[in-house]
Amino acid sequence: MPEKHNELLLTQQVATSLGLQEKNLLDKDCSKSIPETHMAKNQTPFFSIFLVLFTGALIYSFLNSVIIGFSFFRELPQILIAQNPKAFKEIVEIHQEAEQAGEELSPEQQKKVSEKFDQFFDIKKRINKATEISLDIGNAIISLSALFILVWFHLPLYRFFYRKRKQKNIPERLRQRCKQRLVYSSLVVGCIPSTCLFFIILFSGITLYAKLGSPSLQRIALQGMGLEVFSSIMTGVMLYSWQKYRVQHIYLEHVFTPEELRKKLPVLRDISLRSRLWLVVTITTFFPLTLVVLFVIPSISFYPQANQLGNPQLKLLLGSYFQTIGQAGLEKVALEWLRGENGLVNLPGILFVNMVDTPILLAGLFVGIVISLIYAVFLIRFSTASIIKPLYALQQKMQETSRTGNYHNYAIVQNNDEIGDLGEGFNQMLTGLEEREKVKGLFGQYLTQEVSEEILNGRVKLGGDRFEATIMFSDIRNFTSMSEKMSPEEVLQFLNSYMERMIDVIVEHGGIIDKFMGDGILATFGVPVRSENHAEQALKAALDMQNSLIELNAKRKRENKSAIRIGIGLHTGVVIAGNIGNKRKTEYTVIGDTVNLASRIESMTKNYDSSLLISGTTYKLLPEKLIKQLHMSQIANTSVRGKQETVDLYKVNC
Repeated sequence: MPEKHNELLLTQQVATSLGLQEKNLLDKDCSKSIPETHMAKNQTPFFSIFLVLFTGALIYSFLNSVIIGFSFFRELPQILIAQNPKAFKEIVEIHQEAEQAGEELSPEQQKKVSEKFDQFFDIKKRINKATEISLDIGNAIISLSALFILVWFHLPLYRFFYRKRKQKNIPERLRQRCKQRLVYSSLVVGCIPSTCLFFIILFSGITLYAKLGSPSLQRIALQGMGLEVFSSIMTGVMLYSWQKYRVQHIYLEHVFTPEELRKKLPVLRDISLRSRLWLVVTITTFFPLTLVVLFVIPSISFYPQANQLGNPQLKLLLGSYFQTIGQAGLEKVALEWLRGENGLVNLPGILFVNMVDTPILLAGLFVGIVISLIYAVFLIRFSTASIIKPLYALQQKMQETSRTGNYHNYAIVQNNDEIGDLGEGFNQMLTGLEEREKVKGLFGQYLTQEVSEEILNGRVKLGGDRFEATIMFSDIRNFTSMSEKMSPEEVLQFLNSYMERMIDVIVEHGGIIDKFMGDGILATFGVPVRSENHAEQALKAALDMQNSLIELNAKRKRENKSAIRIGIGLHTGVVIAGNIGNKRKTEYTVIGDTVNLASRIESMTKNYDSSLLISGTTYKLLPEKLIKQLHMSQIANTSVRGKQETVDLYKVNC
């Protein structure tokens, strides 16, 4: 992976150095790759958090009503009746009197029963009015503070989406602020309500615990606090998951530009996928088990004197087991064993679900399992959507890119975890591949594949380097007079037919075309990829150019066209190679006295009636075998325009 990353970075540097960045074009094409689900103006969504908050309040209320309601339904009446058995006895007597008279309760009796019940279940009557008011005011302040924070935090987003729906101008400052608020929206929506509920529960619970006075009621208050905290945590997790889903799949692409969505969001890194999956599995498993435990434990009764149970009671407790024993004719033996010293005497007690608690337990388990399943389904949906949808979208992008070859088919990076790394890496790969293809397309016209790979693999310094190289200048003789007799179209056709053959020969021998100068060619050997035999490569290329010219002239003769004559000059020395220019125009070229002297040598081919002249430095680097194969004549101490020293030239007779 690091090698691929380095390769992409290197490719980007190469393309930048060559002036191949086309930012406007990339942005234009990239915008086409963003799905048009929400990009159209008439499809701009309405931003709101109140639906999420309202749903969260319903979830919290429902969880509380089920968990606390079923847990307290069994225990609270017993505690309250035990505190005022006289009132309970009076209620029973009123009903018995009405039943014996065969009449329904009179209005006076109903009022009296209602008053007695109020003494049991109205806990607020056990605290004074000032405490009740302080509870209401404190809870209201906490709730309004949390609501104010949520509205203030999301206010820029309300303004942004309102202006976008109305097609009004959106200031860049507002968009930048919305970017920051949006990426933290899910965290705020998940934590603020839960924190608010926690303080309300803590404030109310401590106040009630201090004011109730009764130990049994205080115990219920503590249990209620624990259950409500549990419900608030479950609600916060749901709100966080839902808001994160909405941010990623509804709002994100409206606030961020297509170019910004190519990279991960500027937020703290999400928890890893492994931790997230473990968290979802833990919650979806722990939540149902917790509900089951909450419903089962309060419904269990304990009888400490198991050895005092009668035979009918034992048969009832053992149920189907005792029926099976009876079918085997061992009922008497079993009862004697239970009564013996190895039986019930050794038991500390018996746990069982009594008749009253059984329907409560069954109803609680049913409701708890249903709630758990609904909660788990929605939590899993919101949690896995942030994993499955980006992966599916990335898969689609890969398939489309593979099928169409469109390197602007960028993926939207919605996550800040491993999936975000994957999406960002895919986009970087597309950018690198596009630039690599451009570099290949540019170099590939003038280089062999091996030389192109050397450049792309980073073994060439585009910023500038010294090379010992052989420079070739080639020019068509009397091109000006020839072109005067041709139309512009004919001139271009003539040059293209000539250049096509010459370029192929130069590239075949490991040279690169530095530039075209009208009818002239500047080619280098040993640059930018160093070579030990660049002089030999250059000379063989020059010889093959002349052979190719012979074939071209034979074809032109058949077409009744004049022959082409060229001059080629070769010189070897130290050159400086690198990028020259600015962001508007950049080219990789060679400079130095070696280049100038090679140009002078080419111009001197006319003076010595030769089509190929090489310098003494080039001659000295040629292998003996090649020198013996060719007929060369030395032209010693030759004066060259622009140089004080004389040079040795060699005329190559082809």
